[in-house]
Amino acid sequence: SRASVKKAVTGYREINLRAMKLIKDGGFLATCSCSHFVDYGLFTQTIGQAARNVRKRLRQVEYRTQAPDHPILWDAEDSYYLKFYIFQVCDVK
Repeated sequence: SRASVKKAVTGYREINLRAMKLIKDGGFLATCSCSHFVDYGLFTQTIGQAARNVRKRLRQVEYRTQAPDHPILWDAEDSYYLKFYIFQVCDVK
């Protein structure tokens, strides 16, 4: 819900931060969000903050949204809900 966005963002930041700490230099991270209340910009910003907090550099390998049988309707914000990334995670040198 809209009321829980701040809590969700904190959770996304924390889980991605913890994952990045465990990934060896050059390893890969797959991460996603299916909340339409956490939009593309906010999700991307949250992952970037997590990477900066653990001094990692992200190389985007893939970005996807939901499958074609769940189309994104431009006049229905809640139809754009799935954000899926694959990143290569590198140490900042």
